[in-house]
Amino acid sequence: VLAVAITALPSFAADRERWYMLLLDGQHAGWMHETTDTADRLITTTGTMHLRLKRGATELLVEMGTEFQETPEGEPVLMRSRTVTGATPMMFEYRFGDDAVEVVTSNVEGREVITTQPLPDGVWLTPMAADRYVRERLAAGATEITVRTMDPTTGLSPITVTYRDIRPAMAEYQGRSIKGFSCLSETSASPGFVTEQLMAEDGALIRSTTGFGPMTIVLLAAEKDVALAKAEAPEMMIRTFVKPDRPIRQPREVRSATYVLEVPADAAIDVPTVGAQQARVLEPGKIEVVVDLDDLQSVAEFVDRDRLLAPTAMLRCDDEAVASIATKAVGRVKDGDDAARAEALRRAVYRHIRKKNLGVGFASASEVARTREGDCSEHAVLLAALLRAEGIPSQVAAGVVYADEFEGEKGIFGYHMWTQALLNIDGRDVWVDLDATFPNNVPFDATHIVLGTSALGDDEPIGALASMAPLLGRLGIVVKNVEHQAHAESTR
Repeated sequence: VLAVAITALPSFAADRERWYMLLLDGQHAGWMHETTDTADRLITTTGTMHLRLKRGATELLVEMGTEFQETPEGEPVLMRSRTVTGATPMMFEYRFGDDAVEVVTSNVEGREVITTQPLPDGVWLTPMAADRYVRERLAAGATEITVRTMDPTTGLSPITVTYRDIRPAMAEYQGRSIKGFSCLSETSASPGFVTEQLMAEDGALIRSTTGFGPMTIVLLAAEKDVALAKAEAPEMMIRTFVKPDRPIRQPREVRSATYVLEVPADAAIDVPTVGAQQARVLEPGKIEVVVDLDDLQSVAEFVDRDRLLAPTAMLRCDDEAVASIATKAVGRVKDGDDAARAEALRRAVYRHIRKKNLGVGFASASEVARTREGDCSEHAVLLAALLRAEGIPSQVAAGVVYADEFEGEKGIFGYHMWTQALLNIDGRDVWVDLDATFPNNVPFDATHIVLGTSALGDDEPIGALASMAPLLGRLGIVVKNVEHQAHAESTR
């Protein structure tokens, strides 16, 4: 989510090449590089981001690369994105036609998978057309600018960027003072984030500052050797743990619980009612969440089952390795018992992933099926793919879960990912939560709080879960009531 937030920060550089330092809380965490080139009557813009982080003592590398080709008249031709958060890069290529977009993804074995998607809805500008529009509006003295454009990291969903409070300012760049503009900017790709920007007169970004939970992200224009200088990776995970008002005893046996989430006023978060969870706003900044494993919520009248069963780059349910794991897991389960098959698949994922560590960022199901390595996100995506391979609609859920102790911290909620299976129980379609990081005797517990869900479609980036990001390091949790399987404890 952090990587998506950084790459979606608005930056319209008029230069042919520009380097940036990436700082987290003043600590050098990586770099960005942007280029613009013209050849064969095409304008090609590229961007590369390299980010190093630590989760506890484990260092993690995230790389993202983008490319957009357009005509001088602003017609889209080709868009590419490349993301490395595991051992195998995730690559998407979008070829724009007159009536549709051909989407090419590469699977873990290097073979191309080609699908067709409709053209993006509405009016939007290609990156360089948007660049020209912003510079023209700046030159005309605009104090607020809104532009709808395309960022390859968000797939075929155009993003809306708004610049406000634009005013003249002086900027320091490469040891000299230059005239420019300051402003605040927001983008629909990263809801809840407000970025302070300092731009040169031509609109080129000099510095941007964004609050990211308890941290501050700074992009600073720099010379290449300065941007590429290696430094100690900052720790990201432990500082986002949430300490509730009181500990929860025997968390894996919690059957139902009531929480009050204390949410920052500027966090654009819509906590869902889904599965075992019901959410309602008590007052601004306070959301009551009831999680009851014996009270599953019926789904909406319409559910796009085809979407929830489709193979995607992250959930390649048609992959031979994935299908093989699924087939073996459900071999002895009675036909028609989808709940039993889903639980068998959950247990199979727990057994299959042998190297349970924090060293993988966000690997695809195909990769996890082969490497057998990862943390909660790898368990979640592999289980989601196995469910689809067996004809059970699935999605992933992201939120927090309680832990007695994790990475040396005691009694905390940590950010987590798990899987939801769409099952028919007692004549009702319901989402059933399944946590494949848990052993055989514990499929789920009521210390999980869902903050967002995603089908992980090729047209839906992981940024669809980015609404969680403004909560990092700023979420408060009050434990109102906890009930275990055989007894209850309450605080009122």
